[in-house]
Amino acid sequence: MRKKWSMAGLILAISVILAACGGQPSAPASFDVEMSEYAYSPAVLEVKVGQEVTLNLVNSGQVEHELMIGREVIYEDSRPNGFQEDLFTTGGIEPEVSGGVPAGESADGHMHDNTGVMVTLPAGEAGSLKFAVTSDMVGEWEMGCFSQEGVHYTAGMVGKLVVTP
Repeated sequence: MRKKWSMAGLILAISVILAACGGQPSAPASFDVEMSEYAYSPAVLEVKVGQEVTLNLVNSGQVEHELMIGREVIYEDSRPNGFQEDLFTTGGIEPEVSGGVPAGESADGHMHDNTGVMVTLPAGEAGSLKFAVTSDMVGEWEMGCFSQEGVHYTAGMVGKLVVTP
């Protein structure tokens, strides 16, 4: 009996150490993100390296909205137009995007010239963005909508994605 308890104690100790050191993968995370005039709700999302993340996006607004995640806003003609650094390029992954309009287009057929992964949703539509969080993504990232030549971003349609180890 004594050996059983010793073995059980050893297994428990190893499990605790692995969990503390990140030896076990983080549980998947799913967020319902509402896009409206002119905000994301929730405005702050927190994820961990190793998590499989799903952002369920719903445009509850009256106009088209988009979601991009990156750093260092690019300005063209004094208007915000995307990010210099895209979360997914940095992480070296291709996220799974479903719903919305084709990449680079808007619902009214205009082409977007900003780079990076973008989910564009017409009013009343839903979509999703699925990805695995890598260690290259650690830090704070900005979520932004650059529709209508950056008017949405300027009006405050921004949020934050925080990635922790």
